[in-house]
Amino acid sequence: MKTDTDIFSTWLNEKMVQADISPFMLSLYADISLGALTGWTTGKNIPKVRGLIKVSDALAERLDQDPTAIILESLEVLKEYQEAKKKWNRRQRRKDV
Repeated sequence: MKTDTDIFSTWLNEKMVQADISPFMLSLYADISLGALTGWTTGKNIPKVRGLIKVSDALAERLDQDPTAIILESLEVLKEYQEAKKKWNRRQRRKDV
């Protein structure tokens, strides 16, 4: 079973291909260390919010997209987010009844 780090890594690598940007260049544009970015692209770890904001901003600029949309897209691939969304939807349905 894939972990959130694996899922995020796949998502980030796909975004980098779409943006036609290397890990080195993304680390420069996002002002993060290459080591941190390598950890994210290889599935060793997931960025904290600050790192996610920096990477999303750099990718958004390259892809001519809204950084908020990039951040939300990155969160939506994570199982933790998907489970939380299910919980929120169940809660909302109970309120609607």
